[in-house]
Amino acid sequence: MVFSVIVPIYNVEQYLDKCLNSILEQTFADYEVIAIDDGATDGSLEILKKYKERDKRVKIIRQENKGLGGARNSGINSAQGDYLFFLDSDDYIPSNALQKLYDCIAVNNVDILAFDSTRVAENGKVIEQSTKPYNSGFTELTKKELMLFEPSFCFKLYKRKLFQSTQIRFPEHLWYEDLATFYRLIPSAEKIGYLKENLYYYVQQGGSITHSLNRNRMQEIMTAYDITLQFYVLNGYFDEFRDELEWLCALHVLYYSAFRIFSCGYYPNEMKTLWNYADSKFSDIQNSIMIMEKAEKTYHMRYVLRKQYLRFYYKTFIKPAILICMKKLYLKIRKE
Repeated sequence: MVFSVIVPIYNVEQYLDKCLNSILEQTFADYEVIAIDDGATDGSLEILKKYKERDKRVKIIRQENKGLGGARNSGINSAQGDYLFFLDSDDYIPSNALQKLYDCIAVNNVDILAFDSTRVAENGKVIEQSTKPYNSGFTELTKKELMLFEPSFCFKLYKRKLFQSTQIRFPEHLWYEDLATFYRLIPSAEKIGYLKENLYYYVQQGGSITHSLNRNRMQEIMTAYDITLQFYVLNGYFDEFRDELEWLCALHVLYYSAFRIFSCGYYPNEMKTLWNYADSKFSDIQNSIMIMEKAEKTYHMRYVLRKQYLRFYYKTFIKPAILICMKKLYLKIRKE
């Protein structure tokens, strides 16, 4: 069997049909679907049973709620395919996704294959198409190059042997589990690549972790990053990947957190907590030439790294809101 498609499920009955149909309508046929019912309390299980009756490739695992990471672990442990494809249950894939991936791995035999995704609204409208600055088709990557990719687990394909040999698994009941897991796989990968194809539809919805306003759980970014950092330190990889790890700290612990925290309001003390953590790991993070060069090319990141929180908050949230209000007022006056 070539692929195991791992689908964690928790109270997503309104999205599940579209997700499962997108898998079972694949033009490539040699795969299994491992659907993990992670303690769902809605009608998700009944929907799963319907699909299992329809197609013998669908397997159902039921368990008490362990969170996204724990559900994925159950899928990994039960998988029989040579490669693992992770699909969140509110997302979906194009009908040729597995065929495109198979055509690539059949020639290149990679351990990890990254690919592009399309961010869509719940009504299917395209919001953004991601892509990387590489040539069309397949590009072989170094480990350091892959370290600079986002940790989103669903936008990569993984050889199952990589999980078997390393015994790396997701932390349970932790936000940002991708950050805590993805980068730990890279040192053990023998061949890595990127396929310039959009093979995943990521549905943006308000209830996801990315868009949640739970400020207390936002602080779990430190725990997630520290799992990765300590792995590199304890296994002797830190010196080789120090620059990349420092950049990941600046990007995820500081910059992305600033967007999440300040989207709830102006809370500079919470950013100070994150800065204290980052400074304890990389005391020269503000003086890193590599990081500051990248920050200048990244939207308003320099304000976060200079601890200019009010300026960041104003330019990122207040000023755009004012402009929107002014535009609405202008249009209203014109109508009158």
